[in-house]
Amino acid sequence: MAAKGVNEQNSRKAFRRFVKLATRRQAVSIGDMRQGCSASRPVKDLIDGLSPTSIVHALFADRDVLKLFLKDLARAELGLSVTVSGLLEPLQQLSKELELTDSPHTVSYSLGVRGRIDLLPDLRVREITSMCGHALVSPALVEQAVDELAIGALTADQCARKLAAPCLCGIFNPYRAACLLIEMVAERSRQPQTPDAEPDAEPRGQPDSSQP
Repeated sequence: MAAKGVNEQNSRKAFRRFVKLATRRQAVSIGDMRQGCSASRPVKDLIDGLSPTSIVHALFADRDVLKLFLKDLARAELGLSVTVSGLLEPLQQLSKELELTDSPHTVSYSLGVRGRIDLLPDLRVREITSMCGHALVSPALVEQAVDELAIGALTADQCARKLAAPCLCGIFNPYRAACLLIEMVAERSRQPQTPDAEPDAEPRGQPDSSQP
């Protein structure tokens, strides 16, 4: 991202270069907070829609590929502020290998969930919905995706792209969503099947025939 009022004047060119470098390294998702991500629209459209105040990101599923991409960025000298987010210890190790700073500027800790957690969706569902910080991915849509994947109506990647579409800022991680959906379908298949309930001797809600 560019610093508003400091270096956003020529930032579109730098953003486009960033996206092209990420595409060359086969990022699994590329996005812009104003447009969404490549899971919901073509990268070419994202590039055409970039503005001086865009916040652009790229997602990588392989550590070594991410390392190569960061080297590309260092050589490109785009003049942009770059933040690498992920699990703390692996990123510290990667930063050391690239001879970057050892001290992250931000560390986030989860303090758990408080309140009426019994009213929340299943934890596995929340692992997917919480990837959209604006809460635009519905738990019902996740359940539908699991059903569609289980019966073979859609592939895991297709289901993940469907879930990514409502996330307007594009930060949703379709690669991780696909992995989680596969796990959820596998867990469902291992669950014992509940036998059908025995029918009542007399239908519920019907008047007692013995009464006058």
